[in-house]
Formats: sequence, structure tokens, C-alpha cells
Amino acid sequence: MNIDPATVVNLERERLRALVERDMVVAERLHAPDYQLVTPNGSTRTKSAYLSDVESKRLEYHVFEPESEISVRIVRKPDDSELHCTNSS
Repeated sequence: MNIDPATVVNLERERLRALVERDMVVAERLHAPDYQLVTPNGSTRTKSAYLSDVESKRLEYHVFEPESEISVRIVRKPDDSELHCTNSS
């Protein structure tokens, strides 16, 4: 499987834009089924709770942009069983 880092960067930008615009179809597609938000204070939110908060405006993003340029490093196991994309900045 060949993954282009630029594709990952574009998907992350699309994910952030979907949260600001409350485009729940796109947000649902771009968050993994087991997605979990961990806040700076250590509390957690499941994908469904997080996206529900965004949709209902309990959590409202006016701007959601990376603080620095997104730089992706793709790491995969030799048997391609796992793929990890990390922000390498």
C-alpha cells in the first residue's frame, strides 16, 4: 500500500474544516470508529460524544488550524498490518 504524505495532510485539513463548518458527514467519515479525544486536562470523549457536541454547538470551533505546518511521517510494520501517521514537526 502506497500512502502519499500529502494526502494525509489534505485529509487532516479537511477534517479540521469539517469541524469548523459542522459538516458532520465529512467529520464522521474522517474520524476512526475508535477515535477518542483526550483534552489537555486528561479528560476523554468518545467519537460519538465529541461529534455530538460539535453538531449541537456545545463545542463550537470558529477557527481550527494547526499551529505549525503539518509534516507527516508514515511508519508501517513490515507486514503492512499497521500504518501510523504522525506529525513530525
